[in-house]
Amino acid sequence: MQTRVRRFEQQTKEKVAFLRQRNDVANARATLERVLADATCRQSRELWAAYLDLEAAFGSPESVRRIEAR
Repeated sequence: MQTRVRRFEQQTKEKVAFLRQRNDVANARATLERVLADATCRQSRELWAAYLDLEAAFGSPESVRRIEAR
């Protein structure tokens, strides 16, 4: 089970990186929101870090604070 979760996290990070390359921030956010809503991935520090990186690069200071607060 743990390996499957790790693989899913890695695939998600790769998808977000691809979407960032294409400047498709809305879909990158939607992907992270959908994945982090799942109880299995909610505690993933790597995915939360990816979300913070995305917001730091493309969002506002307020959006970064909202993610940090979660």
